[in-house]
Amino acid sequence: ARPWAEATTSRVPSDPSTMGVASPWRVVVWIVLSARAMASDSFSFRPPSIPIITGDPYLQAHMMGDTATSDVVRFWDKREREMSGMVRVRLSGGEYYTMRFLGACTAEENLTNECPPAMVQTSVEVLPTSTVFVMVPPSSAVAEGLDFELRVSFVSPLLTDDLEVMARPLHYVHIESTGAAVEEAEMTAYLGLSGMFTVDKGHENVTWGIDILSSDQSTIWMGSEEQNVVGQSGDKMAINWGYLYLAVWGDGSEASRYPGDLAVAKRKFISDGTLPLEADRWQPRAVNEQHPGLSATRKVEAGSGPTRGATFILAYDEVAAVDYFGSKLRGLWTQYFKDGGMADMLVAARNEWPKIATRCEQHDTELRANLTAVGGDEYAAIGSLAYRQTLSALKLVWNEEKQEEWLFVKEISTNGDMQVLPGPSLSSLPPPFLPSTKTSS
Repeated sequence: ARPWAEATTSRVPSDPSTMGVASPWRVVVWIVLSARAMASDSFSFRPPSIPIITGDPYLQAHMMGDTATSDVVRFWDKREREMSGMVRVRLSGGEYYTMRFLGACTAEENLTNECPPAMVQTSVEVLPTSTVFVMVPPSSAVAEGLDFELRVSFVSPLLTDDLEVMARPLHYVHIESTGAAVEEAEMTAYLGLSGMFTVDKGHENVTWGIDILSSDQSTIWMGSEEQNVVGQSGDKMAINWGYLYLAVWGDGSEASRYPGDLAVAKRKFISDGTLPLEADRWQPRAVNEQHPGLSATRKVEAGSGPTRGATFILAYDEVAAVDYFGSKLRGLWTQYFKDGGMADMLVAARNEWPKIATRCEQHDTELRANLTAVGGDEYAAIGSLAYRQTLSALKLVWNEEKQEEWLFVKEISTNGDMQVLPGPSLSSLPPPFLPSTKTSS
């Protein structure tokens, strides 16, 4: 039933819809059940919901299929949040071959035969700050001489010993290619996100635009037309205020950006590896009308490491993050970028990426080693996932009146309710923070 699930692994018993934002009690119960389910001689762990973008109760993306291409990307409550990834590689004879590394084909793409073949996933690893997929070309591409490995890392810098970095509402998508077949080949990566990331219902209108950050860095953005900031509540509600950003660096020969019709953008990329030059001027319009979204491409430099490959940055400016008894509190990150706001944060995120990538790798290695020493590989795998899920339920904000940072703890699907830990209690942080906070004893 899943034609692209070439490398399926064992599941653990749970409802995937509860695997996005996790309350502490849910995490504890799920850990016990998962540990029992995985007690076997051969350990293989594929979470019931693979985290793609995590770190915030509202900006969430999960893969609930067996591989990165066997289902559409979804919100924690199972609703579709289309997010697609492709690479286009030049063959030795001059022809080009396009493959998917993220997301299933849409119904329209299947009908029109416009969906590229899926790459074959060989592994997936969920780490405390990242999810890493390793893929190889499908057999049809190998027959054309394409034999390489693609490593796609979705990084959420949840560094609990650095609130300035952890508070940033941003995530990295880093793509690396290795192998003799791509050393001299031309490869370009595409990343696209639906406007559904910015609304609760598909009939809501969105607007979009592009901001120039520097001579070689631009960001495209999209947000709801209404902008009813922190203006709704209820079970299983998605954010419908604030603005989604997709940033990439590089000049016209290295990168391109396009806010607008996702189908048009993907067809153009498959055709020639670029995005439309003419702007999509039909705005505002509903997300379910010719599906507006954000698309970007970046040339992939062969090799491994944060300074090679291709890197995209996703970010979300909520304008206000929490309504606290009538006071609308802004995200803590705004205190670190008071003057330039989102633009300055994105520039800093680009400049600091190599250092942040190294820190995240060191953090994950140390935490996994500690977890393994306590309970073995199974415990380390579950603990890494629980770390991601639990921190995704937290919201760091700034209380202007009291001049202190506050930490809100979000429960899953509970009318938007939160519990708050005021600033002084940050020195006595919840268990997820204790192994790595400077303030813990």
